[in-house]
Amino acid sequence: MTTHPALLAQARQTGEDVLLLVDGLDEAEFSRSRLTRHEVRRLLCRMADTLTALPAAVQQGLPEIDWPGWRGLVPALAPPGAAGNAALGKPSGPATPADAGAPPTQATQAAWAATQALVPATLAWLRVYQQADPALFEPRA
Repeated sequence: MTTHPALLAQARQTGEDVLLLVDGLDEAEFSRSRLTRHEVRRLLCRMADTLTALPAAVQQGLPEIDWPGWRGLVPALAPPGAAGNAALGKPSGPATPADAGAPPTQATQAAWAATQALVPATLAWLRVYQQADPALFEPRA
């Protein structure tokens, strides 16, 4: 069983990885980059699963985290016609010329929105909570 300090550390690292992948990209570049979109969606699902795996008591102790946003993110990231996390674990087929000019899907828009608001806000609040209560983030012996 994974302890909550380990889950918090994993969520923080995953969020930092997401921000690193989108650093310097604008929404149009993100929408055009199939590989980046896929990896960001995979990491966002991992971060959402990690955060929502925290015990309810820990979640209640971190009230500024957008828990409904994290719980709703995985379904929002699923491509049309796909079923949950399983669909996100497999790359989609090769890009076609039509994909290049296609408008972003709802999943792409949800992923972009998460990289611009949900992830940065969560990481900022995790830093605040760690400063206020370091014991919450320290593994117990």
